[in-house]
Amino acid sequence: GVHTLTVEATDIAGNTATRTLDFTVDTTLLVPTITLDNADDSGTKGDDLTSVNKPTFLLGNIDSDARFVTVEIQHGSIKEVLTATRGTDGRWHFTPDNVWGDGRYTLTVKVEDEAGNIRYSAPLAVTVDTDITINKIELVNDSGVVGDNMTNDIHPQFRVTVPEDVNSVRLSIDGGATWVKATQGAAGTWGYTWPDDVKDGKYTLQVEATDKAGNTITQMLEFTIDTTLSIPTIELDSKDDTGTQGDELTHRTQPKFILQHIDVDAVSVMVSVEHGGVTSTFDAIKGASGWSFTPTAPWGDGSYTLTVTVEDKAG
Repeated sequence: GVHTLTVEATDIAGNTATRTLDFTVDTTLLVPTITLDNADDSGTKGDDLTSVNKPTFLLGNIDSDARFVTVEIQHGSIKEVLTATRGTDGRWHFTPDNVWGDGRYTLTVKVEDEAGNIRYSAPLAVTVDTDITINKIELVNDSGVVGDNMTNDIHPQFRVTVPEDVNSVRLSIDGGATWVKATQGAAGTWGYTWPDDVKDGKYTLQVEATDKAGNTITQMLEFTIDTTLSIPTIELDSKDDTGTQGDELTHRTQPKFILQHIDVDAVSVMVSVEHGGVTSTFDAIKGASGWSFTPTAPWGDGSYTLTVTVEDKAG
């Protein structure tokens, strides 16, 4: 508290003089506190995880007679001490001068008052995380050529691989008009299967991932749903139909057959030939004028039954 010291002096002649001195005894100082500013706590509030690389911290319990208020920052093996700022409202805060890289930072406040008392805050550990990625997006029921992102399933299923700190994954196939939430399976793996029928066509899948620090990223995947395929036809080339046209009778031993209604996305066109109870399968050939089939070896006399099988990119 505040005290007054009175000093009285008397000399040999008996003269007396008195002087006073006001002084203060101050042995107390509040223990300061430091918290991440709520506006910069970009993830779950109170988790001390932020995507802001120059976050602001609020200091509390700073006595009015504080002379020095500093913040010690420990990051890895690097330590620095910076001065806190007192605002016009009398409140103390601290914002780093330079951008912080991703990682863990430990902050401790030191306060010294006019009497030389010193107090330290409890250390505050804060993690800066500004990075987020989507490692992979897959169409699980890719039914055709592997990796071509085509499917004949009207309920497309997707798998998204992300870092383990991602805590939300959303998907949209209508340009972001509506979003659905994926479900987390194993750590870092999220999945979703469209419950409603999706019509044939080309689509753009948007995937939005958000991590615990509040970072967000969006990536796209183009995919196609194709459930239709034309019914192919096969007929004897008119040039090799040597009898009456259309009677499917020929005296050629290696007749040519014309295949039609073969979709442009066909990846496999096979011709099965049955003769005398034996069935053989051959690849059809695509030429400048279309698809055709000609036996690789002469046929003997008899009846032959030919069937065309077509598979497109969607499978």
